[in-house]
Amino acid sequence: MTHLALYPIQPLSDTFIPFIQDQFVQTQRIVRQFPVEYLMVPSLKNPIPTAAKKSTWGQIKTLYR
Repeated sequence: MTHLALYPIQPLSDTFIPFIQDQFVQTQRIVRQFPVEYLMVPSLKNPIPTAAKKSTWGQIKTLYR
């Protein structure tokens, strides 16, 4: 199963001015990092096998883990 893992970006960076260039503009912009920012990384989630009795609430719970 594919999920996104979230990692907080630490430490926060100071204000910086990168040069930006594409087919429309060539300029510098002020960039500030406002808390809290996260890095989202695609990851795989492997289901954990859980023993459950037949016809029980535990069996339903294993479907959603």
